[in-house]
Amino acid sequence: MSLPFRLQLALRAIKERSARFAISCQLMKRHAASAKVPCILSNGPERWGPWWKGMNMGKSGEAKKPIYKRVWFWILVVVILAAIGAAAGGSGGKDGDGADPAGQNQISADASADGSKGSSEASESQSQAEPEVPREYQSALAKAESYSELMHMSKQGIYDQLVSEYGDQFTPEAAQYAIDNLDADYKANALEKARSYQDTMDMSPAAIHDQLTSEYGEKFTEEEADYAIENL
Repeated sequence: MSLPFRLQLALRAIKERSARFAISCQLMKRHAASAKVPCILSNGPERWGPWWKGMNMGKSGEAKKPIYKRVWFWILVVVILAAIGAAAGGSGGKDGDGADPAGQNQISADASADGSKGSSEASESQSQAEPEVPREYQSALAKAESYSELMHMSKQGIYDQLVSEYGDQFTPEAAQYAIDNLDADYKANALEKARSYQDTMDMSPAAIHDQLTSEYGEKFTEEEADYAIENL
């Protein structure tokens, strides 16, 4: 309930009580008009008259002011209004305290939105900072994967095939990028090559080992060739 509305209710109640009091006085005057009672404030022949005339006369013989024209009446009104205002202020303070969590939630939501925005901006800046892989590098990596998975070639054999003028003729940078980013198991490749030599050419383990490590052959390392021979 707002403060102006409470003030209106208080003023309305005061007016209603004043009106009731005035009506009660009028009824009492009518009832006592015919009665002759001593007027305690009259000294003349009109000593006997309606009793209310003596109540309504002041020391100077003049009629008293109505209740709503008296100072104490308005002091009482001011006190009542001040009490109502204090009560309304207290309830308003409680409402304000209750509104604080909503404000805190809004601040938290704003902070979360700012954090998400900052994260997205950081991701975008990071993606922009990362250089784009050249098309040649991507092609070299695709070729290297096919050599490893289909032909079971060694690391050195794949690199030489990528840069060879009789092979794929990639640049050394593109070939090195492919080797660095190739996910291959060269021991497994050596074993597959050894099985191929054994099954199709009926070669001995020693000959297979030499063919695997030869610079004119498969160019596997000694460790990779030993693994292949041990697991034939």
